[in-house]
Amino acid sequence: MDGIILSDLYGEKYGIIKEDTILRFFGSIEVDDYRSRETNSAMYRMRVKNINAVESALVDSKKDLLIICNSSNGDSLQEIKSKLNKIDSDFWGGESKVKLKILKDDTEALISLNENFRIDLNSENLDNLRSIFGDKNIKLS
Repeated sequence: MDGIILSDLYGEKYGIIKEDTILRFFGSIEVDDYRSRETNSAMYRMRVKNINAVESALVDSKKDLLIICNSSNGDSLQEIKSKLNKIDSDFWGGESKVKLKILKDDTEALISLNENFRIDLNSENLDNLRSIFGDKNIKLS
């Protein structure tokens, strides 16, 4: 299927249209008569009305960031605290709360960090935190 993106929309969404990004396209789908005759099979095209990154839709539906500390796997609360304190203060300052989820054996505790640890949930910030705490230790809730 071909997609038709008008130049205004392309200019507006240029920043998210890049290689290795999964995108969601919204628009109307119609039969492409020319390509259908050319290929001798039904071909379609989409008149694209909007484009969003799939991750942005996921992030928009989530409100908080969880940092997982699993004592059974050797994670230490002191180590998490140290890593948090090493992050530059300019990094913080978004709308979403950051919470620590502490796991030990069969127990679980959830600790909300203070207002100094709020974050904007975007790909760059999530990637930064994943590189510090590990992929499996950063979740959205």
